[in-house]
Amino acid sequence: MGQVIETVFRMGARFDGWTEGFDFTLWLKAFAARGIDPYSYLRERRFSERLPWAHIELDVSTEHLMKERNRTSTLLKESKPSPASEPVTASDDNDDEQFGRSRKKAPAKATVAPNKGNVRIQWGRKGLTRFLSHLDNIRVFERAIRRAGLPVEYSQGFNPHMRLSFGPPLPLGFTSEAEYFDISLERPFQPEMAAALEKTLPEGFHIIMAKSVMNTRESLSGKLNRAVYEVPVESNPEIEYRLKQLLERISVEVTRVSKEESRRVDIRPAIFRLEYRRQSSLDPQKACLFMELGVGTAGYARPQEVILESGIVEETLLPMLEIHRKALLFADNGGNFLTPMEF
Repeated sequence: MGQVIETVFRMGARFDGWTEGFDFTLWLKAFAARGIDPYSYLRERRFSERLPWAHIELDVSTEHLMKERNRTSTLLKESKPSPASEPVTASDDNDDEQFGRSRKKAPAKATVAPNKGNVRIQWGRKGLTRFLSHLDNIRVFERAIRRAGLPVEYSQGFNPHMRLSFGPPLPLGFTSEAEYFDISLERPFQPEMAAALEKTLPEGFHIIMAKSVMNTRESLSGKLNRAVYEVPVESNPEIEYRLKQLLERISVEVTRVSKEESRRVDIRPAIFRLEYRRQSSLDPQKACLFMELGVGTAGYARPQEVILESGIVEETLLPMLEIHRKALLFADNGGNFLTPMEF
């Protein structure tokens, strides 16, 4: 095999670990040039045969490989018993006495309805929990789901993880009543599951609604394109005038700084609605800013950017504002709005 690798290298093979750089034809030519049949290397081998790499000292012994092969064969037989009427060939009968994969068998077609459930959960946070990041929020719910004993479905592989899909991240420092995530369960959803999850959440987090959903192929982040915010402020009639001036502008350019670069972005197309309301639903003693902004890949605007560009407060005072997300929506071309619980 070493000669084959050298030959295919000299024939021009490079970066074969990438699909776009792999040329199977070159490998076949290299095998032919060295008089080696590649399929003989891939065939099943009996335990009594000497393995091609037996002369190399490895941490994994041949006895361990034999033990693992027998163990997996036993598990497969227990989980997928063959019908009594199915004929058994000599090759099938000796599967447990050789290395390599067992012969594949077509899975039987399901005769009953699937018993798994996809659930969409609306949640919110308030108080000091607004200082948690998006990753912290995910960890909070993963731990709460485990404590609640929900029959959550896990991914396959060496590092299985819960099948959760969150909506657009809630920025650090924001409170909200309109956050969403989808969860896949091993059995159909029951209302008491949401109640159990609510009890295990730490103070500041709360479940607002939960319902079964059928179509979760499109992610929440890819579907949603509008976000509604409320920001309590001290009463000041001049704020209404400043918001009106901002809406009259053709473009509103802001500077966004990333790790790689700093660039100018026009956020005006992502500003759909700005209002000054004399009473806030969060604090009746204050007025509020009401903003409907774009989110998602089609273009987005941050509430902080809008506030700074309107000149309502200075940049140093911006962290003192409580920005609350009231809704995440999907707006279609006809002007119709849907919440994630409605699609």
